[in-house]
Amino acid sequence: MFIRQGDTDWKIGTDEERGIIRENKTRRDEFSQLTDEIIEYCKLECRLLAMLMTEFREVCAAAGIVPQEWRGAGWLASALLKKHDVPKRPLTAREAAALAERTPSKNPRPTEPRRPQRDPKFEIAASAAFCGNRAEVSALGFIPGPIYKYDKRSAHPAAMPHLPCPLHTLWEHKPRASRLPDHGIYLAKVSFSHPDGPWCGLSFRRKGGLFWPLQGTTWSWSPEIGAAQRHLHVEVILRDLWVAHCECDCRPFEWVKDVYGERRRLGSDTRGYPFKIGLASLYGKTAQRCGRGPYHDIVSAGLITATTRASLLEPLGQKPRSVVMLATDAAFSRERLSLDVGEGLGQWEEKVWPDLFIAQSGVYWSPSDLNLLVKSRGAPRSVIGPAAPRFHQAFTEWLDVLQRPGAMECVLGERLIPSVPVTVRVFNGCRLAMARGKPWLAGRCEDVTRHVSFEWQTKRDPMRVEVSDDGYVRTFPLKNSIFAESEGYEPADFDRRIEISGESGGAVEIDENTLLEGMPDFIPFLPKE
Repeated sequence: MFIRQGDTDWKIGTDEERGIIRENKTRRDEFSQLTDEIIEYCKLECRLLAMLMTEFREVCAAAGIVPQEWRGAGWLASALLKKHDVPKRPLTAREAAALAERTPSKNPRPTEPRRPQRDPKFEIAASAAFCGNRAEVSALGFIPGPIYKYDKRSAHPAAMPHLPCPLHTLWEHKPRASRLPDHGIYLAKVSFSHPDGPWCGLSFRRKGGLFWPLQGTTWSWSPEIGAAQRHLHVEVILRDLWVAHCECDCRPFEWVKDVYGERRRLGSDTRGYPFKIGLASLYGKTAQRCGRGPYHDIVSAGLITATTRASLLEPLGQKPRSVVMLATDAAFSRERLSLDVGEGLGQWEEKVWPDLFIAQSGVYWSPSDLNLLVKSRGAPRSVIGPAAPRFHQAFTEWLDVLQRPGAMECVLGERLIPSVPVTVRVFNGCRLAMARGKPWLAGRCEDVTRHVSFEWQTKRDPMRVEVSDDGYVRTFPLKNSIFAESEGYEPADFDRRIEISGESGGAVEIDENTLLEGMPDFIPFLPKE
């Protein structure tokens, strides 16, 4: 973080000092013993980082954002939610009982707002509807440019001002309804069928995997259903329905717009950075299922991601065969699209790439600009970039085989899909070393070989592909029975107890929160303020 932030308008330290830090950071995995040079580097980085974080804290304090702990973006998000009186989740039975047993304080804290309990049947339906972000590709290999990348600005925060009031919204169950409401917010179980094409619009979960098939039955939120009907012409049969009713004028997340405005005024990569990461972490607090999850709200979490996924359907509706990739809040198209481009919250940002190579969802780059335009998942960009020529060669050789007479059926049936081995330098922290059952690796770096495959069958039809005239491979949505039901999450259980091995060797049940608090990822050297 220091190099990313210290080199910007924060200007912590001299150019020479920042150069020393930048150079040594690239060498850290080579450190084998403490030398005077390494000691001086560590002292310098700690000193400048302390100066940077002092200014970071001053920016937060000036905006009235004072987290309970200074150890991560999630604490900034919690401070924002607390500052703006966003209600917490209801207490569980065990939490309420523990609170009742406490001795009353002489100086009690002000009561924090909590949303009321909702119908358990609705909570089950809302949990079943929850899906994360969308990452999917419809093309593999080299795609000639220009490529138009459209990125929605702060997509998750942009959805929040439209959320229903958690304090006053009532949910009416209409199991016998025969048609979807024309407006408003609702949660519906639908059987759906898309026209045949390169993209579909409704989320489906099976065996922990998320994909977007041609048909199926699923719980889904109104923004996503409406967008799929408008842009992709999906047909739905209603199976069950919950409708939101709210007569209040509360706008519990309207303040998100002001925070975004302040972030832009200060510069999102400089003194506006605390606002940037705080805003980006708000969604995570609503979706949090581990620890105490004080702001967990499956309705807010589900609507935020549903609204973000729904926004991606607009570019799909305009040029479905030109859009080659979706990545959370971004769409990549071979043609320019007519979208609301601007600098405001929730508007689209347009960038033009010279060309594009897609290996898999989350692993892609511009072959013409490997120094800047490399995105990777599972391996750092510093590894994927130099390996790009090997990906290009592996794909070209595979494509040649695929186009031989009679070869495609064999290649797809036997899943003869190429992969490229890359060597990744991995640092084993205490938790990772223990999880691997190799505690002696803690604090050490090691080289690990990972195979990055072109395989697409987890999200797309494994047996249906086309080779385009430009030499890349098109994939298509998975087929599914319309009666197949999506497998949703169970409602979060904050009273959950887990089993660990006790001192005597037998199984002992403990509160999950106790386990998490006993395994911190930080050491609080400084006292709390």
